[in-house]
Amino acid sequence: MKLYRAVGPDELADLRLFHRLRNPDGILVKYFTLSEDEAVWYARQAVHAFGDPPYAIITLEIGVDLTSAAHVDRGIRVVVLGSERLAGLQPWVVRTQVG
Repeated sequence: MKLYRAVGPDELADLRLFHRLRNPDGILVKYFTLSEDEAVWYARQAVHAFGDPPYAIITLEIGVDLTSAAHVDRGIRVVVLGSERLAGLQPWVVRTQVG
């Protein structure tokens, strides 16, 4: 299944430099949405509510048990992946400058 994530400029630069997703020290998980629309909605909300710079939307494919999906931020469906699950995933950018 495909998962999506809104990423800010720093995370996007890190992704482009290392060609993979990584967590900074002290961060153990990353949240992914189940649809591109939900990732775009989150990005737009963050830009408008917090003054964040525009986000990019990335996607990747992974086998995930849907029972691990949760709801956050006004009903966005998410899957949480720990740092150990990020290794070997091949994300790619599907949108830039969302916000």
